[in-house]
Amino acid sequence: MLMLCACESAAPPVRESVAEFWQRTGSVSAEVAVRAEFDDYAVDFRMDCAYSDGRCSVTVTEPAEIGGVEILVEENGLTVEYAGSSIEAGEGGISPATVFAELVRVWKNGYISENGTEKDDGQKLISTVHSSGQYEYRTLFSAESFAPISAEIYLDGKRIISCTFEQVTFGEMSISE
Repeated sequence: MLMLCACESAAPPVRESVAEFWQRTGSVSAEVAVRAEFDDYAVDFRMDCAYSDGRCSVTVTEPAEIGGVEILVEENGLTVEYAGSSIEAGEGGISPATVFAELVRVWKNGYISENGTEKDDGQKLISTVHSSGQYEYRTLFSAESFAPISAEIYLDGKRIISCTFEQVTFGEMSISE
């Protein structure tokens, strides 16, 4: 007896895979290159970022003039520390200092409104778009590890921040049943 069947892949759709991975992510760190874009100029930064349990620590490494500035981003605002002094900066919009925390928050809790797959230099990537109010977050993730490769944030259709990620490492992951 010959049996024929059409089997569908058991892998979950891209949208659910990315969302589930980031919801389970307890901690992540990365070296982040950030470009903040303004009407007539742009400013580049490099930062070491570490997110864990809703808190994000950021150490600016470039530009050299502000290298060593440390920023702690929490839900109720941020604190800036330099040379032993600190100042609370309160709440504000998305900035180079808060971008990693904001992106992780969106990846963990946001709704993926668009997604797809693509290849770049032979590497399979997952593209996502998260929308929240006036902001749109576009991200490319590695299809193998779900590590972010690059991200762009748009405000009312205009790109305001772009990022690339290096040395991405993940810490503990929650186990869902």
